[in-house]
Amino acid sequence: MHEREPLVDLLLGVVAVLDEAAVDEPAQDHGPLLLLGRDPVEAAVDDECPQDPAVVGGDDWEVVGGRVAVGTRPFELAEPAPDRVEGGPLDRPALDRPSLVRGLREARGGKLIEMAPDRRARQREVGGELARRSRSFEQSGGDPDPVGIGERLHDGNQAPVHSAHRTMPGMEDGPRIGAHLPLGAGMVRAARRAHEIGATAIQVFGDNPTAWRRRAALPEELPEFRARLAQFGIDPVAIHAPYLVNLAGVDRSFVERSIEVLAHELQTADAYGARYVNVHTGSHRATSLAEGIARLAEGVARVVGSVDGGPDGPVLVLENSAGGGFGVGSDVVQLTDIADAIAACGVAPARVGFCLDTAHLWAAGVPIADPEDAERMVDEFDRRIGLERLRLIHLNDSKSELGSRLDRHEHVGAGQIGERGLGHLVRHPRLRHVAFLVETPGMDEGYDAINVARVRDLAAGRPLVPLPAEAFALRGSRSRAVGPASDVAS
Repeated sequence: MHEREPLVDLLLGVVAVLDEAAVDEPAQDHGPLLLLGRDPVEAAVDDECPQDPAVVGGDDWEVVGGRVAVGTRPFELAEPAPDRVEGGPLDRPALDRPSLVRGLREARGGKLIEMAPDRRARQREVGGELARRSRSFEQSGGDPDPVGIGERLHDGNQAPVHSAHRTMPGMEDGPRIGAHLPLGAGMVRAARRAHEIGATAIQVFGDNPTAWRRRAALPEELPEFRARLAQFGIDPVAIHAPYLVNLAGVDRSFVERSIEVLAHELQTADAYGARYVNVHTGSHRATSLAEGIARLAEGVARVVGSVDGGPDGPVLVLENSAGGGFGVGSDVVQLTDIADAIAACGVAPARVGFCLDTAHLWAAGVPIADPEDAERMVDEFDRRIGLERLRLIHLNDSKSELGSRLDRHEHVGAGQIGERGLGHLVRHPRLRHVAFLVETPGMDEGYDAINVARVRDLAAGRPLVPLPAEAFALRGSRSRAVGPASDVAS
């Protein structure tokens, strides 16, 4: 039975509000229906959803005789939902509550797509070395052998893939390289893990990325987290804003909540020692690009205006869109329009920077696989906006075709973009001030170290070693959807 990649923990938390978030279809009046396994061309979900789900507005589906009809395509519930939900009748079955629906089966063809709730079980599905590592990590509370996988990818005549992080030869004056790491198992543990994998920069969630409510107090581990990062020389720190934020949207209540949450992230960034708060440019929600950019600029001005902006204050960093779901800011021209609109709102350029996600650029139709094309993109950004405002690059390869508008991250140098284009960026002399961060598959299964090492290999001009087949069976990274837990032992 062929199974597409399952829904990540992110969507389990965020699906109840996806009728308001930045997805491919316009918002509808009632709750969304979640489908797994649809044709990804028909069911594009922008940005941080590297699987193949789709969200269909409430007017587009109905339940008849226990089956879900989506247009002319009937589906069956793999497990019946209850008759009542939270004390109310199930007049529209709560398919927007994934805890009540374990899967959907397409009646035509009988294909079953499961939603397994056990995250650890999914880690072990791959088997082999990664299964051993996952079990050992779970039992010991850490990675017992951070170099092991990399060494197993080489023959006896080659240096281990991870060996570069121990001494980082030739990188003392090079770009900062790191990864988005989870904090759910402990902040100090995450700092140690960053050091183990050779990271010199880190991106984290400051809180739950799929909820509006922010914690009342800062995490107890925060002082030790900062001390460890300083000890290990890991800087900069970037906080990734919640996925819910959409300043470009048309729903005023949703925009107001986005402004409130993003302002909170910017206000608490200093406590994390974070230089940057990274946020997606968002979706104009089927209005117009110009209207979406105007709303985004107004929201950014309000967010930045709520925080004192000293010379060492945190910078709000806007990340480009993959182009699906009515996204704004999908290429350098649109990012220029955003920068101009923000400036027109009276915001100083030093307060707002930019992040380029290479997988998003590729999905949006910006060619960067060839060094010449990558150079043209860099030149255009410098000419229109200025490279001094480019603070972060999410150095992700892509599983998707150029211009597909599908955000599907792949291991560094192993996807459609490839090592020539990515290597040109990470070695670029005008980008040495930029922090390069990976958000690639298997980040919680040992491939955080492998992909950071692959970026270091690119930076040093070393050819990349082909990855084993098991690397491409990994699920999309779930570590990105984990913020700090409360009172976790380090």
